[in-house]
Amino acid sequence: TSSVQTGAANVTTTLTATGGSGGSIATGSTGFGAVGGNAMGAGSATSTGNNTATTTANALGGAGGIGRGAGSSGGAGGTADRGRDLRGSAISTGMSTTNITVNATGGNGAVGRGGGFAGGQGGTAMLNPVSGSSSGGSVTVTALGTGGNGGSGNDLAVGGNGGSVILTDRVSAMT
Repeated sequence: TSSVQTGAANVTTTLTATGGSGGSIATGSTGFGAVGGNAMGAGSATSTGNNTATTTANALGGAGGIGRGAGSSGGAGGTADRGRDLRGSAISTGMSTTNITVNATGGNGAVGRGGGFAGGQGGTAMLNPVSGSSSGGSVTVTALGTGGNGGSGNDLAVGGNGGSVILTDRVSAMT
């Protein structure tokens, strides 16, 4: 998913990508939960006049599916990928303000049951290049990443690991 907006007036673009939840096993059945879906996309705003350019990009990985019955692992949470495919930029070629906010949240892992099995691992939140520039106004760049929670372990299963956050040190602002 992507959104690119360009204009001489105030320009605002908002993008939200959400991965679907993994399938859970029906009550009374036994099996492993499915992995939550990944979320990817892109957003940018460019104002060619003396106006504000604002970009907001959000990615939320899907939750893992619940495993049921003794000896079942929960599904892992989906990855919120603000990497190669979910970039954010805001540019004002005039003397105005540029704002950019990027949020990536990994999906939560699901419950696992039974000795030797585990709750699902939390999804990873990845943030890559985020930039803002203005020819003469102020620039605000905010990048937030939250790894997904690991799933609980029931009936002697271990809990799942929490998700990582990967920040690639590529947040930039230029006036």
